[in-house]
Amino acid sequence: MSYVVGIDGGGTKTLAVVAKVDGEIVGVGTAGPSNVSTLGIAKARSAVESAFFNALRSCGVFRRDVAAVCLGLAGLDSPRVLRRVRGTVRYWRLVRNVRVEQDSTIALATATRLEAPGIVVIAGTGSVVMGTDGKGRIVKVGGWGYILNDEGSAFYIGLEALRAISKSFDGRLPRTRLFRYITSELGVRDFYGLLEKIYTMEFSPMIIGGLAPLVSRAANEGDRVAITILRGAATELASMVITALRRLRLREAPVYYTGGVFTAGEVFLRFFRSAIQRAYPSVTVEELKYQPAIGALYLALRQAGIEITEEVMKKVEESATKFKLKVQ
Repeated sequence: MSYVVGIDGGGTKTLAVVAKVDGEIVGVGTAGPSNVSTLGIAKARSAVESAFFNALRSCGVFRRDVAAVCLGLAGLDSPRVLRRVRGTVRYWRLVRNVRVEQDSTIALATATRLEAPGIVVIAGTGSVVMGTDGKGRIVKVGGWGYILNDEGSAFYIGLEALRAISKSFDGRLPRTRLFRYITSELGVRDFYGLLEKIYTMEFSPMIIGGLAPLVSRAANEGDRVAITILRGAATELASMVITALRRLRLREAPVYYTGGVFTAGEVFLRFFRSAIQRAYPSVTVEELKYQPAIGALYLALRQAGIEITEEVMKKVEESATKFKLKVQ
């Protein structure tokens, strides 16, 4: 058996990556979303299997040649659900040797391979922070969903924008460009039309999170209300990182960030970085260089008993660039 497969199952798509045991990536495959909490295990399984076989077909590899698979899935925050998936994955059309992890774990493995100290921050529609001391201890902060937390996420920013509009309408906040941008985006003409839209249609976290780029746009144009929202969101997200560093007793460690919130402009990132470095001046803050599927690949190699040497890492990274798995 000469190959391993790393799979990243997210809320919008599932990505599978095939590599030789020396680290060279030879194929990729995609399928629809596989978030267990929103889709259920059966639909997640279908997407995972489709991505797996699409990846194998892309490079002419047979399932019998795969030594191990690592599967990182969104929606495994509950230990009970994680145990259930780990117990049933043996019946999926993958291979016998399968490792199942949360999606945040494979993102952390992308940066650290779970062998070096570090923190990873994911801020998309939701948010979560995960870190390791490099000695086997892993902690998670947040990631409990939009009702309980998701501070610093696109949903959090979008909801704060809607609240700010209502306060501005009352006169509790200054006038803001957010009103014009958001009413235009949602196809309404005035504040009462916005209220009707909010309370008579299903306002999912994804729809509300989709308003976050408008907040970044207004902030980049100097809107004081939007800047305050981003500062608050960045500070909340930074507090999650600071908590992870404290719990792991790390004074110096890299913090890696990824997710759509960080791509919307420099304002949020500036607030986020400064809030962390005020508490931990020696901590570096940098973008995660590769997609989380690379972390799944590293863990699949370990699952197959392969030592991740510098040469293996070099081959992974070089071929990841070729397959556009490096963050642009």
